[in-house]
This record gives sequence, C-alpha cells and structure tokens, in this order.
Amino acid sequence: MRRTHRNLRPEVYTISVHKPGSCPARMAAGDCVRLIGQVFRADCTRFCAFAMAEVAPFVRRGQRLLDAGKKTLPVEPIFCSHCPEPANPAEFRLSYRPLSEDGGAGHFSELQRRGQLLKRFPLLAPLPGATLGRIAHQLKTVSYFPGRVILRKGQRGDQLFLIDRGEVEVVGEDGERLAKIGAGECFGEMSLLTSEPVSATIKALSEVHLLGLAGRDFDALLTRNPAINAYFTRLLSSRLKKSSAAPHITEGMAGQLDDFQVSDLLQALHMTNRSGRLRMQHDAAEVDIFFLEGQPVRIEAHGGAPEDPEEAVYEAISWERGRFRFEKLAAKVERTFFGDLMSLLLEGMRRTDELRLAWGDDAVE
Repeated sequence: MRRTHRNLRPEVYTISVHKPGSCPARMAAGDCVRLIGQVFRADCTRFCAFAMAEVAPFVRRGQRLLDAGKKTLPVEPIFCSHCPEPANPAEFRLSYRPLSEDGGAGHFSELQRRGQLLKRFPLLAPLPGATLGRIAHQLKTVSYFPGRVILRKGQRGDQLFLIDRGEVEVVGEDGERLAKIGAGECFGEMSLLTSEPVSATIKALSEVHLLGLAGRDFDALLTRNPAINAYFTRLLSSRLKKSSAAPHITEGMAGQLDDFQVSDLLQALHMTNRSGRLRMQHDAAEVDIFFLEGQPVRIEAHGGAPEDPEEAVYEAISWERGRFRFEKLAAKVERTFFGDLMSLLLEGMRRTDELRLAWGDDAVE
C-alpha cells in the first residue's frame, strides 16, 4: 500500500473564539491562538488548555484533508465540552493558511530565535519553552543610536525593556551617569510595578537593540507565573529600601492620610522592620494591620471595610483622606495572616491605578 507522506513544513492553524459562552478562562470573542508546527502562539492574554484539546482532533482531520489536496478547511463550529454551563459552551472556528502567508518561514525562525534568546535573561530563564514562545510573540524590537533618550524622567512607563545587544545608561538630573545596564538585563519594570512615573532618564550608551514587552502583557506574565512575580517583588523591595522618599515612622505617630499615602506608610514600616499596630480610618471604615519586624501578621477590618484581609488592605491603599496612627503593642499578637506585604502593595497599587484610569481621580478618595 502506498503511503501518503505528510508535509513536514510547519503549517499554521488559527483557532479563533466565535462565542465565549461560559468559558472559565474568560476567553473573549475574537481571541486567537495559532498553532505553528507544534508551537502554540497566543494572540490573547488567556487561553484554555481544555479548549485546545477539543480542537486537536479537528486539526488532525484538517491536516489529512490538506495532505489529500484540499486548499481550505470546512467552516464548522467547534464546541468546548468542558465549559461549566453545558447549554452555553464556548464556540471556536478553525482556519488554515500556508506559513508563507502568515509571516513566512523567516518569521517562524525569528520567534524560535527570540525564544532561545529569552533564556539569557535570568528572570525568564526558569520559564517553560511554551511560555517563552508566547512572550517571544509579544515582544517588539526597537533600536536606538548612541545618545538617544529611551525613557525620560517623569514620563509614564508603559513597557518592560529587555536588552538584546548594547548598553544603556541611567542619567541623573545634572547629566551625571548613575549606572550602566547591559545585554541580558532589563529596565522599565519599576514604573510598571508601582504605576509611578519613570524615576530617571535612560539613554543609549552605544547602539542598543531592545525587546519591548507591553505593560498589559507584563501584568499577564506576573499573574501567570508566581516565580516571576516573586522576583519582581524582591526587586521592588530592594529598591524601596534604598529610597529616601518614604516617611519616617515613629512609635505613637499619628497623622492624616492627606499627608501620607497608605502605600508609603506600609513601605516605611516594612523597610524599617517595625513591630506594632497601624490603624487607618476612612469615614466609618477602619483597617488595623499588626506588624512584626516589618511584615503583617494580622489584619482586622471594621465599620464597613471588607472582611477579607487582603481586600481590606487593597481598599485602604486607595484611601487618600482619613486618619492613621502607629503604636507599639505591649502584648504579643497571634499571627493569623501569612501573606507577603510587597505582594499586597503591588496588587493594591495596580487596582488603584486601574480605578483612576476607569473613573478619573475623583473615584479614589
């Protein structure tokens, strides 16, 4: 019997969401996942592995049709049987186009090169190949000549930059070089983490080639990869300890939240390894955070503040008026909270920033 030899050249299949239904991964209509050879390339921030398994038999059947000489695939709905509401499943469509029409072999090779390149960066090296491939697709390449400003102090950062080749310099207000950053390192992450403006100007020291990851993709990377989230949490903590901007907190200190941001208070207590109780009040809502050597060990909420400890902290971080008091406690407090303060800060600042963007500054009080 004569065998039909499968075309070994990578094919490109596009799996698009026609209707999201009750998809637990919250895929949206129009989201796409592409299969190039054996590599998944997501054009969305989330995709469901169960759905991809549902589509796999249709891909195999499509490949048989293509091998038999078909030029296109039949347009038919593909329903996911793993959705929690059987009467409202997610619906997908499968399409095909030759690799030459979807960026060409050169584009596929470039994605492979970038995936290998990302292994050079210590923060990304532990990630699995599939995740690196997805990040590689999200990266944008940009180059700068020596002396060109990449980021200017005071502007809002919107990208994480990975240095492929060359060097950049961190420049002070007087033009003095404060630091050099070279290939395999990154910059721009602090503005993304804190939602604050860029704290120093970054200029190309030599001809530099960068890979840029958009802020929304950076957020998705942190959400999906706890190890990377922990890396940036430690990085933020380390840099905050070197900052002189945080307020000096003393025992028995009291004040107004109009003068001190809650995030600054929490950072100051963490940086100075304080032990005691921070009480914050906003109208009738009250949140108490008990610290032991700079880390929260107990969180209590009263007067309408969320009962969940983490949610209570997130809400308090958004307060821009009210009162606070920090005092040392004579008795030891039983530990009931085991979360990390810096992780709470990052999430709380992210939520507050999203609220401002959605409703304006008047939404945060």
